[in-house]
This record gives sequence, C-alpha cells and structure tokens, in this order.
Amino acid sequence: MIVLVQDLNIRIIDAATGELLRQLVLDTTKRYQPIPRPNTSS
Repeated sequence: MIVLVQDLNIRIIDAATGELLRQLVLDTTKRYQPIPRPNTSS
C-alpha cells in the first residue's frame, strides 16, 4: 500500500496493481474520517 499526502488531500494506492483504493480530503473538524458508502440506488 502506498499513501500519498499533499496538504489535506490523501490517496491510498495498491502497491502491487497501482489501483486507487481511496481518495479523500481530510476534514480537520472531525476526529474520524467516515468511509463513504457506495451509491446503490437505481
């Protein structure tokens, strides 16, 4: 796993495949960063 951080922008990449696993902007007003749920509505 590779973690790239620039200011509040974070990208997590699978080192083996280069696939982007997660991209987020850190919210400094929260003590935790929720994982967004995929939109499954049709």
